[in-house]
Amino acid sequence: MGVPHDIINYAKRYGGSAEEDLKAILQVNINWVTLIVDLAGPYLLGFAFFVNTLLIALGFYYWMEMAQAMAVIILPATILSAISVKTVRKLASTELDMDQIYKILRFHRLKTQMFGVASISLAAVIWMYRIYLAFQW
Repeated sequence: MGVPHDIINYAKRYGGSAEEDLKAILQVNINWVTLIVDLAGPYLLGFAFFVNTLLIALGFYYWMEMAQAMAVIILPATILSAISVKTVRKLASTELDMDQIYKILRFHRLKTQMFGVASISLAAVIWMYRIYLAFQW
């Protein structure tokens, strides 16, 4: 989303001009992401599907290790980008009060962190399995 978490906490704690600053930063980021998605969304989506399909096919069908490593990094980043766009659309759809904005941003941060932990854990399991297969006698 592009809004630092400490600014969100500071705005929630002290209010006033900090809340106005948060709203301004949030509005700039919402406008930026909405502009990019509206103008180039279908092209970005097609390119993302192409790259992810290519990496998954090369990595897990043809067993190219570099493609596997890139797929394990890029596929979660693509999914996380979609989650961020969904959150931006939710924030841009209606006029929200600050408590709802804090709740949405906190939940987005929680989803991002949980998704990151799950992605890193999955990558570790995949590579441990690869090492296990490589050193079987």
